[in-house]
Amino acid sequence: MAREINLVPTSKFEAIKAIRLRNFLLFLSIVVAGGAIAVVFVLGTILGSQGLILEGKDNMLNLYSKKINSYTELTDFLTIKDQLGKLRTLADNKKIFSRTFNLLPIFIPTNGDDVNFSKVNIDLVNQDEENPTDNVRIYIEAQANANKEPYIDYNVLDAFKKAMDYYRYDYGTYVNELGDTIPSYCIIEKDDNGAFLHEDGKFYAYWTAKVDGCDPRHPVDLLSEEDEDEDEENVAAEDGEEAEMEYNYTSYNGLDVVRIWRTPQFDEWYNDEYMSLDGSISGIPHFESSCISYTDGALDERTNKVYFNSVNEDCRLIPDGAEGFRIEESSNGRGEDNELILSFKGQIFVTPEYYRLQNTHMMAVAPSGRFNVTDSYMQIQSLFVPPAEACDFDDLECRNGGK
Repeated sequence: MAREINLVPTSKFEAIKAIRLRNFLLFLSIVVAGGAIAVVFVLGTILGSQGLILEGKDNMLNLYSKKINSYTELTDFLTIKDQLGKLRTLADNKKIFSRTFNLLPIFIPTNGDDVNFSKVNIDLVNQDEENPTDNVRIYIEAQANANKEPYIDYNVLDAFKKAMDYYRYDYGTYVNELGDTIPSYCIIEKDDNGAFLHEDGKFYAYWTAKVDGCDPRHPVDLLSEEDEDEDEENVAAEDGEEAEMEYNYTSYNGLDVVRIWRTPQFDEWYNDEYMSLDGSISGIPHFESSCISYTDGALDERTNKVYFNSVNEDCRLIPDGAEGFRIEESSNGRGEDNELILSFKGQIFVTPEYYRLQNTHMMAVAPSGRFNVTDSYMQIQSLFVPPAEACDFDDLECRNGGK
């Protein structure tokens, strides 16, 4: 018996499947094409916006450039602005040459021997490429003369060199009883001749407390009549507030001033509880040293006196000590009075901290603790003598360095 197979349903199924695949691919292509068009549109919009923004910025820059260039004083303005920005740096690096007047005298020995200068040059900005250093270089031509046995001038020069290990400097600020810093321009610490104010070897300064801006307790001059001051103090006392300290005024060069001791008044301050045995000071106007500290205070019950150790190890005037004085040459000669002397040349390397403007109320201290308390500007003249004359060939006494 014959059988017949109908293949139409299979062919129809395959055809329908192919049609569906075609339609899906067509749809997918349309979607991808639409997405690409959308991306291109967005990117084109962004690019166009950036172009407009950049063009606007260029127009603005051109406008500002024309406006700035129209100022005829532009160069001066930029120069001043640049200098103002450097004021702080300039102030930090500024050095005060006049401190030399108080420096040179402390190099002079006080044991009877003589050292006099014939010439002094100071290089505040050392630019020696062969011997670079941050220290201030002082070139000296001087004479040494031994006035005591065994009358060897070279011993005077040797002592002059070794003393460099012991020179110190001291600086700091003056403060009121609350510890507030008193402006430097309100402090008078030298007399008309340039000598530090002192009494019995103790140093002090005058404070112009009544001048506007000089009393840290008041930003402006609030000092009025004495009666009004007393009323204010009484009101403060009634309100339970601490009354301001009353200062003892004296007159100096026509000004009402307050004397502030730079050298501590140990016994008085300790008895009045202004100073403790650890060396701290409070409750009274005084000098806050950045170099000197007072330690190991002790009370002698027999004499009722207080003793402290004064320490200054960090502020060395000649940082390299004896090596900070370099002798370039020395020779025997005769001075202006035909006396036998030793002539020498050298360089002294002084720390730049001594000359720095920001280090206020500066003092140079000699090895014995001796400060220069003489009329400095006048004393400088007595430190200099004419250069020594070289020994004549037939002057054997001079050439042999005899006395």
